[in-house]
Amino acid sequence: MKTIYNCHSHVFTNMSAPNNFLFNEGMPVIGWIPGLTKLLFRRNFSKGLGKFMHNLFSFSSDDVFDRYAAMLNIGNDKSSEDIFNLMRGYYPEGTVFVVYSMDMHFMKAGKCRQSYIEQLDELAALKQKYPALIKPFIMLDPRRGKLEIEALAKEYIETKGFCGIKVYPLLGYYPYDDRLSGVYDYAQKNGIPVTGHCAGGPVFYRKKLTPDMIDPNAPVKPSDFKNPCYHFSHPKCFEKVVEKYPRLKLNLAHFGGGEQLDNYLGISWEHPDEKSGNWFVQVKRVMKKHRNVYSDISGGFQQSRYLPVLKLAMLDNRISGRILYGSDFYMEQIDMTEREFSVEARAMLGEKDFFRIANENAMKFLG
Repeated sequence: MKTIYNCHSHVFTNMSAPNNFLFNEGMPVIGWIPGLTKLLFRRNFSKGLGKFMHNLFSFSSDDVFDRYAAMLNIGNDKSSEDIFNLMRGYYPEGTVFVVYSMDMHFMKAGKCRQSYIEQLDELAALKQKYPALIKPFIMLDPRRGKLEIEALAKEYIETKGFCGIKVYPLLGYYPYDDRLSGVYDYAQKNGIPVTGHCAGGPVFYRKKLTPDMIDPNAPVKPSDFKNPCYHFSHPKCFEKVVEKYPRLKLNLAHFGGGEQLDNYLGISWEHPDEKSGNWFVQVKRVMKKHRNVYSDISGGFQQSRYLPVLKLAMLDNRISGRILYGSDFYMEQIDMTEREFSVEARAMLGEKDFFRIANENAMKFLG
């Protein structure tokens, strides 16, 4: 049987997350109870909360707080290696995982208990121990400085087994930030794949945006969105990158995200699809226009009602060769369990299309 490639996963522990990581619209109750965030990062408390919520909502198998507690338990109770082994236990033996580091030191959500270099070195150690099963990507934040991120990219890719680069603009910068130019140039020249977070989500810059953070010539405006940070990650902002670096292999992760899929299915439009503001539609447009742009299905398709949309997307041969399988483990345990998602996606697509996104397209992207 062909090898399955999961092109979007995480194994960092909550030691890498800032103290106020969970202050977000997905779990607003945390903002009302002083000190609760710190308690949630304690193993015994989060386990107890999960058990309490499970018992309180025993009539429901899909309680949001129960699932958030389950997600916390993975990050609280495990080492990176334990999280990795938990994840691969949901898949056939030999499955390969693209694992992304996360640099959250600049999101203004408090102090991280682990340095970013410590997180990277843990991931490098996993790569050394499981060389055939892990393809680590290094996340680079331009606020670390142009020269520092270029040096980090070269060090971890050329000497520590990392295979690609990630950018996460939702944390407060544009994907076309000038400080990333050397990184993109390095990636394009060497065929190194880049993944960009291209969706909304609960991990974003927590403070009010200041004028120096906003590009007045950006293709979208902060005021266009309920969360101003979302404009940083818009597909049109990523399009500026591939216009400048046309040979860069760029994965617009999450295919716009679940909220945009909801809008795609539920909102009537007065204009043609290609002019829609919907991110799912815009990602498809960028993929059709730029032959080196990919998109993974992590985070966007973790609910059963969205999977038929994916099946129809696979009928479009202009993009079907650049759609990637990814699960966003363990961040998406709140919507669907890992095995449930992989089984449902495989059953809905059928063997041919599933292995196209989980094998053929992945190998092409990873090079």
